[in-house]
Amino acid sequence: MERLIPIEALRDLLNTRGMIQRAKQRITFEEGMQAIREIGAFLVPGFTIDKDNTFAYENVLRWCISDPAMICYGENGRTPGDLQKGIYIYGNVGTGKSLLLDIFRTFCRHYGINAKYGDQVAPLAWTTYRSDDICDLYSQDGDLLRWKETKSLCIQDLGNEPQELLYMGNRRRVLRSILEARGDTFDRVTLISSNFPPSHLIEVYGPRVQSRINQMCNPIYLGGNDRRK
Repeated sequence: MERLIPIEALRDLLNTRGMIQRAKQRITFEEGMQAIREIGAFLVPGFTIDKDNTFAYENVLRWCISDPAMICYGENGRTPGDLQKGIYIYGNVGTGKSLLLDIFRTFCRHYGINAKYGDQVAPLAWTTYRSDDICDLYSQDGDLLRWKETKSLCIQDLGNEPQELLYMGNRRRVLRSILEARGDTFDRVTLISSNFPPSHLIEVYGPRVQSRINQMCNPIYLGGNDRRK
């Protein structure tokens, strides 16, 4: 006879799936911000957290350390964050979106921060690919499983890749396929950077992908001008 999960245990499972967990030690918000400044200065001389990027750095940090005070900042203004979702960070060219995600990946590795993927706990530190690099790799071997199945994935520059590729005579919309697959699961963490706001994605990928990204990710706008100038 099949053994049923007690309803209390089932509720606990559903309420904690995807929750980010501190593996080695509890990290305070103040300690985390100091660590982020030091990592940023190591990666980029002259790195600074200022009025344009403070909100993004503070709230991605809150996401990383499971702080329920996390706030999103999307096209509908500021709303409470969801610690079970990933991150969709967007803004103009050169505002530092990729750098921010690289800094937090280093932060998560250094502090041994884990996430719960279904009933498994594993490192949160994500694998990063540019969207156009994903397309290039797919065109070589036709394999999408590496991006569909990896537990934590960061896709950078979403929306700037070729929309359709030909492999072995078959046409495939690569990023749309990956995002649809990840959006249909509950044991994946997805982080995305893009120059485009979430509403723009319906023009590029269609309503199914836009809906899944809204379901998968907390939107965070990163303001400011091009920092590369």
